Amino acid sequence: MTGELEKRGETAIEKVNGAPAWLAEAAENDTSKDALKEHLVLPQLRIVPTSPGERMKQYKEQYGEGALVITPAGIAIAPNNTWVKVVPLFMFTEFRQWHDRDDSGSNAIVERSHDPTSLLAIKARDEARREEIYGDPNRTVGGKPAPFMYQFMEHLCFVVLVYDGEGRGTPAVLEFQRGSLWKGKEFSSACLMRRVNGIECPLWTQVWEVSTREVTKKGYTWWALEFRNPEDGTMLITDDEATSFRSQWETHREAHNAQRLVVDLADAEGGETAAATVDVVDDGEM
Repeated sequence: MTGELEKRGETAIEKVNGAPAWLAEAAENDTSKDALKEHLVLPQLRIVPTSPGERMKQYKEQYGEGALVITPAGIAIAPNNTWVKVVPLFMFTEFRQWHDRDDSGSNAIVERSHDPTSLLAIKARDEARREEIYGDPNRTVGGKPAPFMYQFMEHLCFVVLVYDGEGRGTPAVLEFQRGSLWKGKEFSSACLMRRVNGIECPLWTQVWEVSTREVTKKGYTWWALEFRNPEDGTMLITDDEATSFRSQWETHREAHNAQRLVVDLADAEGGETAAATVDVVDDGEM
């Protein structure tokens, strides 16, 4: 992975050794970035799928399937089956209506909402209403019926900060949906229950490790996300990081409450998911 980045003459982030003495004073009560908070568009931390769409093919060629990549920037975080530390800064739920993946003439997203009472959310959470025919109902492919289908999906979104490796310091949105939705709820529950010496840990203080694993079930194969407590025992951020990480949590919370927190879906394709492209529930059994 490092060799690939070096070959392209790139690094995931600019590496800075230490900080100048004046920086802490300049950062105190600074308001120079306040206006930037009005435009909080976050990239995604995605798994390169086994059968990628056109926009993800380049990442499969560069990094291999199952790799963790930040899109649309194309920053390689880790190859498949490799653990990397992340800190979850904020969590929210988004509901999206997708065009059919084969509908290349349309934008991937039809509509998106954070409102759990919206019709979009109601359809996404109702198994009987998650798909809806649109366009020509008599469309065929190879002589078989193949009408375009809208897909209504619930996405559990975690804003995470990559905490080690080539992408250290890079924020991105880690999503769970469709077959991986249960894993997102499991991760949410694990974050909720994280305690150190009996003390509950705020979300933005927690360090986790994530990786990918290949899953084969019911004739389908895909790469799924796994998480665990860090093997080296690093369960919390450091004292020096606490103020900054709390501030980042507050920034994302305020942006979400003001409907200004947006996930960058520039590389998304209709009906596409980050962890799997099939409706098979990964229940953790191999």
